[in-house]
Amino acid sequence: MRLSPIKSITLGFLTFFIIYIFIINLMIRLGFIFDNITLAFSLVVGSCIATYYTKEKKIQYGIYVGLIWAVLGLVPLLSFGFPADLSNLIINFLTFIKIIMMAIIGSYLAIVIGKHQKYKHENF
Repeated sequence: MRLSPIKSITLGFLTFFIIYIFIINLMIRLGFIFDNITLAFSLVVGSCIATYYTKEKKIQYGIYVGLIWAVLGLVPLLSFGFPADLSNLIINFLTFIKIIMMAIIGSYLAIVIGKHQKYKHENF
C-alpha cells in the first residue's frame, strides 16, 4: 500500500497522536508519567509510518509530522504568552528541537526498513 505524501503524513500524524494519547492514559492509570519518553517513542513511530507508506521514501515526510506537532505545540505558548524566564524559553526551544530530531530518526528507520525489504525481495 503506497499513499500520496499528504495522506501518508496525515496517517503518520494520526498514528503519532493516537499512540501518544493511549500511552499517556495508560501511564496515568498505572501511576507513571514519562512524558518525554512517550513523546519520543510516538514521534518515532508516527514519522516512520509517514515515511514508510509513501511512494518515494524521503526523510522530509517524517520531518513534516514533527513540524506539525511543533507548530501545534506553539499554540499554548502563543495563547498564554512566552515564558519570561530565559531558562524556560531555552527548555521550550530544546523541546521543539527534540520533536524534529525524533521525527528524523523515525523517517530514517523507515528508509532503512524499506531498503532492507527491497534487498530481501531481490535476493529471494
